[in-house]
Amino acid sequence: MYLSLFQGELSMSAHSGLRAGLKKALIYSLLSFFLVPGITYGFVSYVFYKMDTDYMTAIQHRVAAKPGTALEKEKMLAAAEAFAPSRRCELTANAQPALAEALKSCQPYEPFWQFHTVRTAASTPSAPRLGGRW
Repeated sequence: MYLSLFQGELSMSAHSGLRAGLKKALIYSLLSFFLVPGITYGFVSYVFYKMDTDYMTAIQHRVAAKPGTALEKEKMLAAAEAFAPSRRCELTANAQPALAEALKSCQPYEPFWQFHTVRTAASTPSAPRLGGRW
């Protein structure tokens, strides 16, 4: 009789330990599923914001130094803004053939590709949107 009571207490202890372990596993999996991609997306967004800001500042200084009308300068700035680093890998050479050479910076293992791939991976749980570039 004493042995059966001890076994009952042991099973209750094991049951609560199992429940605690499952809660812990669930919390860790949710953290890894949401927190890690969220932090990654935030970091990449900050990097792209910084790149875009530096890029546009440099372009604005160059355009301001060039001779020309205000309309021509506005067109140059608009064209430069469409080709900002954060949007560069989303452009296609078919849509803008003049940009084909510059789009090589989006090829695998080039500077912009890594940030574009990480942002795409962090913003969606589905890998097919990455275009098989892993």
